Amino acid sequence: MRGEIRFENGIRCGFGMRETFDAVIVDATDPAGPAEPPVHEAFYRAVSARLSSGGILIAQAQPL
Repeated sequence: MRGEIRFENGIRCGFGMRETFDAVIVDATDPAGPAEPPVHEAFYRAVSARLSSGGILIAQAQPL
């Protein structure tokens, strides 16, 4: 089994890509400024749509 690790802009991954992923890891510790979009439901719904069947989302984020 082969794997590929990619470092991408999370906003681009959630809203701009059409690929699917087996795992998405989000590190959004600041709920204001550039990291603000990942703390909103729309972002998580968009990322969920990019996950393959059985895919997993791992997130480190502070609540609002």
